[in-house]
Amino acid sequence: MAIRDRDQIGQSGRNTSEPQDAPHLAQQLEPTEPLTANDIGTGHGTTFAGSAESLSEIAQAKIRNWMHFALLLFAIVALQFGADIDVSKLIITTFTAIPAGFALYFWALQLNRSRASNRWRVAQRAASMVIDNAFISWVLYFGGVTFAGIFALYIWISVGYGIRYGTKYLYAAVAIAIVMFNIAAWYTPFWHQNPGLVAG
Repeated sequence: MAIRDRDQIGQSGRNTSEPQDAPHLAQQLEPTEPLTANDIGTGHGTTFAGSAESLSEIAQAKIRNWMHFALLLFAIVALQFGADIDVSKLIITTFTAIPAGFALYFWALQLNRSRASNRWRVAQRAASMVIDNAFISWVLYFGGVTFAGIFALYIWISVGYGIRYGTKYLYAAVAIAIVMFNIAAWYTPFWHQNPGLVAG
């Protein structure tokens, strides 16, 4: 009799621990509505990943604009101390680099709002890499010895793309930087006179 009671207790314990209506519970856990733009940032799979990428692109665009303004301010201060800077080229830089920076910023905002496909994100990043490196090379070209130190921005930008978007973007940014720097060095007297710096 005691053995029979223990068997009944064991069976009742196993029955209480097993799910009684698994299909019904699974149906309750399924989302009843598709994800919307309000779900961004809540951790719902690829929606959160897309939002993180968009925020990264926006943050990078902001940094780019601040860098443009900082270099412009530095150039203005350097002119006050008699730096050998071509003012006409500085004006050209102001009216090209700054609008380009804001264009990339608004492009990143639009990608975030529209939840664009990966193809448009790649296009925005490719354009950003080319414009960033072209801007640095142009400043090296007309800035001469005054702006020679900003060649370090090549490294900073390349590493930044690699950290944000992966090794493919790192390699692409490094390749673009090498090409752009060599073009700037070829046409700039300061870098012609310092081949050791170019090789380094």
